[in-house]
Amino acid sequence: MQQLHGICAATARPISALVFRSSAVGLKRPSFFQFLSAHRLNTPYALSNLDPAIAMFRNAGFDDRTAALLFRLVGYYVMGATRDETNGYARGGSSVQMVSDEDLKRDFPNACAAGPYFSAGNRDAIFHRGPDILLAEIETRWRALPAGQDVPET
Repeated sequence: MQQLHGICAATARPISALVFRSSAVGLKRPSFFQFLSAHRLNTPYALSNLDPAIAMFRNAGFDDRTAALLFRLVGYYVMGATRDETNGYARGGSSVQMVSDEDLKRDFPNACAAGPYFSAGNRDAIFHRGPDILLAEIETRWRALPAGQDVPET
């Protein structure tokens, strides 16, 4: 995870921890994660976990709209990337109508070229790049906040 300067202590580390903890749960318990990721988290217990996650963005100085947007982007990344892995895409094809290597190379050259990067051996490098990209965007938005802006109390 890249080191961010302005928001590192207040926001980047907890976001990073949230991303990797969620992924670890998903990979350890794939069937449970499939259930959890499809469940609306609107119970008191779930909200008690979501509220501090949203507060990380508000405490960094983002307005409510931007805090919600960034929270959802991080959530989409975690849920999507982890669902992708728990579905087992890195273990190979599962289609009823398999595509031969010859047909793949001829008819789908872009998918063929990307194929090696979908292997289990590439999972960590690709997964870890996502939070770097997200945190770089968050840092860019944080740096654009007006100087001296009041940080909301949460």
